[in-house]
Amino acid sequence: MNRFETIVFEMWPLLERILAIFGLLLAFSLFFRFCSFVYFYYIQGSGIRAYHHGKEPWAVVTGSSAGIGFGLAREITKYGFNVVLIGHKPDELGQAAAQIEQFSPKAKTKIIVLDAAKASFADIEKALETAKIRQLNVTVLINNVGGRGDVFTKHYKAFPDYTPAEIDSVLAINNRFMVYMTSLMIPVLSSSNGRTLLVNIGSMADGGVPYQTLYSGTKSFIKGFSNALAWELEAEGYNINVVDVVPGEVRTQGHNVELGWAIVSAEVFAESALKRVGPGRGRYILPYSRHRVLQWITHHLPEDMLKTAATKNMWKMRDTFDGKPVKKD
Repeated sequence: MNRFETIVFEMWPLLERILAIFGLLLAFSLFFRFCSFVYFYYIQGSGIRAYHHGKEPWAVVTGSSAGIGFGLAREITKYGFNVVLIGHKPDELGQAAAQIEQFSPKAKTKIIVLDAAKASFADIEKALETAKIRQLNVTVLINNVGGRGDVFTKHYKAFPDYTPAEIDSVLAINNRFMVYMTSLMIPVLSSSNGRTLLVNIGSMADGGVPYQTLYSGTKSFIKGFSNALAWELEAEGYNINVVDVVPGEVRTQGHNVELGWAIVSAEVFAESALKRVGPGRGRYILPYSRHRVLQWITHHLPEDMLKTAATKNMWKMRDTFDGKPVKKD
C-alpha cells in the first residue's frame, strides 16, 4: 500500500461522515422544498383578503372584458371587492360587467374604455379622472392587459420580419400601458388606509421563446420592473405589495387551444392566482401548480434540448394560428 492509499484508508471514516452529513442536508433540503410546494399550493388559504379593508374596497383590472382579465375581475368579487373593468371594446365590457353582477349580485362595477395600444399618458389620466377613481377606495390594481399585438396578420415569425407598427403594438400593449397605469395608480393605492396590492401579469415566456422574441422581452421587462418597484416602494415606505403573477399556457379567446395537463382555462387560472397572492408570499408567483412543475423541469433541461423543443413547439403554433406548414427536420 503506497502513501496515498494509506492516507485515503486512514481518512475514509471521516470522509464517510462528511458524505453522510452532506446527504442528509440534501435530503432535508429536498424535503423542505416539497413541503413548501405542498403548503403553498394545497394547504394555505387565500391571501387576497388582506387587501379587503375600508369602506367598499375596489379592484381595478385592465384587459378585463375577456380571458384572464375577466376571470380575475369576476373571481375577485367573490372576496367582496367591487371592480373597475378597463378594456377597449365597450360592448364586451358591458357584457362582462353584466355577467359579473349576475355572478356576484352585491358587487358594484365601473367601466373605463381605453385602447392599450393607442392610449397616451394623458388619455389614461383623463379617463381615470372622469371615472372618479381617486374617490374610490382602490386597494388592488391588476395590470393584466397584454398580448402579441393587435396589428399582426402573422404572429409566429422571426423578429427581423416585424414591421415598426407591429413592434410599437407589442411594446404598447405589454409594457407602456402597464407603466402608465402603475405611475397613475400608485398615489391612489397609497391613499388607502391599509396594505394594498399591485399585480402585474407576466408570462413563463419571460425566459425567452423563439418566434416570440419581442413578446418574451416585454414579459422579461415586467419581471424586472416588478421586482425593482417592489424593493423601491418598500424602501420609500409605501404599503404596497408588488407581485409578478406568471401564467403558463392558458386558454383564452386569443389563445384558443385545447385544455391539457399544463393548459388551463382562464377561470381556473384566475381562481389559482387570487388564492396565491398575499403579504409575504413572494414577488414572482406561478399560481397554477402544474405551471410551476413545468417551469422546474424546463430550468433543468440542457439548453440544446430546451431550444429544440421550444422551436418545434413554435413551428406548431405557427401552423395552427398563422396557416403555415410546420418546418421539418
